[in-house]
Amino acid sequence: MQSADPGQESSLASCVVALSYFVLESFVDFFFVAMATEPGRTLDIYRLLVRARIIGLFLLTRQS
Repeated sequence: MQSADPGQESSLASCVVALSYFVLESFVDFFFVAMATEPGRTLDIYRLLVRARIIGLFLLTRQS
């Protein structure tokens, strides 16, 4: 089955790569934040990192 638009396939592939990168980096960030902060502050700092990453992904997708 052929796709009608080859550009759509590459766009989907880049979206999957970006999402995979986001998930991997989120796990790495959580590990380092948990190691570097006191237990009560870990989730607060992690939430800020996730929000910043989501905004960054949004801005990157808006440019292309």
